[in-house]
Amino acid sequence: MWKYVLKRLLLMIPILIGVTFIVFLIMSLTPGDPAAVILGDQAYAESLAAMREELGLNRPLIVRYGSFLWDLLHGDLSTSYRNKIPVWPQIIDKFPNTVILAIAGIIIALLIGIPVGIISAKKQYSKIDSVSMVASLIGVSMPNFWLGLLLSLLFALKLGWLPSQGMGKGFIPLIKSVILPALTLGTGVAATVARMTRSSMLEVIRQDYISTARAKGVPEGQVTKRHMLKNAMIPNLQKY
Repeated sequence: MWKYVLKRLLLMIPILIGVTFIVFLIMSLTPGDPAAVILGDQAYAESLAAMREELGLNRPLIVRYGSFLWDLLHGDLSTSYRNKIPVWPQIIDKFPNTVILAIAGIIIALLIGIPVGIISAKKQYSKIDSVSMVASLIGVSMPNFWLGLLLSLLFALKLGWLPSQGMGKGFIPLIKSVILPALTLGTGVAATVARMTRSSMLEVIRQDYISTARAKGVPEGQVTKRHMLKNAMIPNLQKY
């Protein structure tokens, strides 16, 4: 077990390096001048050149990336170009909201995806199965930003039931402010969970111990919960 965990952690190192380098490269090729963002578009050319030199933007890409990695390993994410505030304290300040939103999105995904996958598997080739799989395909294919806009237009602007932005203070305002983003993030994951749950359930349903449990007179609800679902969730947990 520990060897497996250690192997996974070691594999994360080249993946993280590759991802950070690709993002760093894309940001370097993106149009725009950080010096102009800091000093403004009306700044003199001499001032812009001095600021680029101070930020190290005149150095080669690989040198800047190496400096970025070195600072990152020391917990230094530099200072925001736009608001002149260190980046790390801003991340720490917003991290609790991120955790709340991530947990809410996972809960939404599980509450939707697992029941839909179970019903689709037990009603294989029925209209319910077809509708749920089409809905899952749409959920996987729909971009989150588009779904978020549609939900905001309907529930925030049109109906006025939920806020369109911000994090509420207090339990009820917090729940209201989390619903829309959690639905936006959880819908795509729910579609994936539903398809994976359906596939795993179909494999488990055909096993001999399921037929044996039914032959012994075990209620169908207990067969689904204790025998089907528990074994069907193992491949899903391994994939995640």
